[in-house]
Amino acid sequence: MRGLTAKYATRSGAVTAVDNVNFSIEKGKIMGLAGESGCGKSSLALAMLKLLEPPNTVSGEVYVGGQEVIGLDGASLRDLRWRKASIVFQSAMNAFDPVHKVQSQMAEAIRAHTNISTRDLNRTMDDLLRAVRIDPKYKKAYPHELSGGMKQRVAIAMAMELRPQLLIADEPTTALDVVTQRQILILMKRLSREHGTSMLVISHDLSLLSEVCDEIMIMYGGRTIEIGGAEEVVRRPLHPYTGLLLESIPSLYEKRSSLRVIKGYPPSLASLPRGCHFHPRCPYATDECTVTPPAMTTLDGSHAAACYHPRVQ
Repeated sequence: MRGLTAKYATRSGAVTAVDNVNFSIEKGKIMGLAGESGCGKSSLALAMLKLLEPPNTVSGEVYVGGQEVIGLDGASLRDLRWRKASIVFQSAMNAFDPVHKVQSQMAEAIRAHTNISTRDLNRTMDDLLRAVRIDPKYKKAYPHELSGGMKQRVAIAMAMELRPQLLIADEPTTALDVVTQRQILILMKRLSREHGTSMLVISHDLSLLSEVCDEIMIMYGGRTIEIGGAEEVVRRPLHPYTGLLLESIPSLYEKRSSLRVIKGYPPSLASLPRGCHFHPRCPYATDECTVTPPAMTTLDGSHAAACYHPRVQ
């Protein structure tokens, strides 16, 4: 991604939800994306595959396997989606048509992009379901006959049908219990390694992302404010916001009378503060933070942050 920017058209004018975001994901690697609600994570996912329709606008450059996405339109864009890049949306458990069996919904994207025979199609669906640890017999089930975790795994299997180079998973573990959440993310890590698929996994849970992701990116107010290796970001956060996010995670080893929280609320994207967007909530903010946005600066290898006072926490 180079300079990726997404703006929503509103009655009050254009609202910038994704502001000049730059990052890359290596083949077979997983990038985790975290931040509070309203920070631009889902908008970034939609912008990457040009899923924001006019009058909303997307600018910048997005390359998947060497092919630029933002400049595509019509048939070229439809061919890229699912074949080279696919997405698992939030609340995937509600993404199925309740009156059609699983097999008919799995077959739709495959038939739209290939001339596969019925025999090979059935074999492909069976293999996909086995890959996500589901008995192929469930392809003849209706969605309501599957548990939440099974629906989520079927949604992932559908996204992997055409062996895309990039898979975007927007909150793939929403509404699942903590054990199933971990199983789903570990499954995605295995699929990424086996098929060489690059993944962007969006989640609020930094602890889960640190287990399965190679890198983690933090967003706030539509901007990238920290990016680096997963272990580096979790163990040695550079940006105060990242440090406060980590402190708000419940600990099994530290006795606390109450959860630590970040004071205040994320800003409205329609009225963002000047300078660093986080400065109204930052305990370390100084005058320079309120005037000019800090540039993304690399401090340790590939570990970078947009902050005038990195590692002050």
